[in-house]
Amino acid sequence: MSSLSAAQKTEAVCTYAALLLHDAQKDITSANIQALAKAAGANVDKLSADIFAKFATPSLLDTLIEKLTTVGAVSGGAAATTTTTTVAPVEETKPESEEEEEEDAFGGLF
Repeated sequence: MSSLSAAQKTEAVCTYAALLLHDAQKDITSANIQALAKAAGANVDKLSADIFAKFATPSLLDTLIEKLTTVGAVSGGAAATTTTTTVAPVEETKPESEEEEEEDAFGGLF
């Protein structure tokens, strides 16, 4: 996260906090987002927490999670179908005549 700007870090922290609250079936409020951010050692300003609390509704998060898991399943399935399997060619063997079989059985003595 060191390569992110301050605004991007705040957005990421708020997003993770909203997802954690949703998963824990807790209310997504500004106070809860700020409390989680503080527990994680991050600072989130009240305005950002308020905005995320207002727009990160449980139904929106459910839709987001559903779409992300659907995309993951589709792309994972597509990756599985595009892999190729290499099979070694099978050599055809000709049935040996009885004479050759007898020679092999007795080491070619007869």
